[in-house]
Amino acid sequence: NYLSGRFLAPMALFAMGIFVRLPWRPGHQTTAQHWSMAAGFGAPAKKVNSKKGKDKKADASPKSEDEKKCGCNSGEAYGSCCKPYHKFDAIPSTAEALLRARYTALIKKQEDFIFRTYEPGMLTKRIMEVTKTCMDTMFFEELKILKEEAGEDESEVFLTSRMWYRYPGEKGLLTLTEKALYRLCSGFWVFVRTDDVSTETFNRGDVSDKNTDEVLKAQDLSRKTERGRIGDMIAGLNAQTPNKAT
Repeated sequence: NYLSGRFLAPMALFAMGIFVRLPWRPGHQTTAQHWSMAAGFGAPAKKVNSKKGKDKKADASPKSEDEKKCGCNSGEAYGSCCKPYHKFDAIPSTAEALLRARYTALIKKQEDFIFRTYEPGMLTKRIMEVTKTCMDTMFFEELKILKEEAGEDESEVFLTSRMWYRYPGEKGLLTLTEKALYRLCSGFWVFVRTDDVSTETFNRGDVSDKNTDEVLKAQDLSRKTERGRIGDMIAGLNAQTPNKAT
């Protein structure tokens, strides 16, 4: 239905977990390369009439997926940022690196990486289905890391992040802000659980605590009842999660 298709599905990615115990291959992240478009940069504007100039433009090769900027918003190229994690050639050394890699995995449809980086004992068939559905039906536009807080000890970290996403054929962006717990488990960072989640709408890139855009506030108010029902659904999902860490 409308609720589960548009709001419940993305939240469920964070509210419940999956873990498939597979070994990591040790490796080291290479220094990320910065890519830039150099053609014409800094040159005076002028019309190119020569055949040589036209041939040069025609021969320009498009960037490969590895050369494009990583979807995690780090500013680095995907091939030297999150891809080594997705291919298990490197291990995220921080909770933030894991969060970024999991987000990019949604964009790149790297479901195995998402499943393997959940807390042990969180495997559910429902979440596997929801994850795949989100990958196939949603466009993830941007990610911002808002805050990092210490957990009970050095092996735990709380991260607050915000993502913007949309559905095919729609211009408006939806927002999901999440506070989640990450834990160092047997030498690897894993996602444990969501402690807080909000669907309050923010303009893309806005990292404020509260939205101040009156138009967006009006939009949120118009679907206040729906947001309340979604919150109840998420609470129910969390309560039913097997072996949920406390």
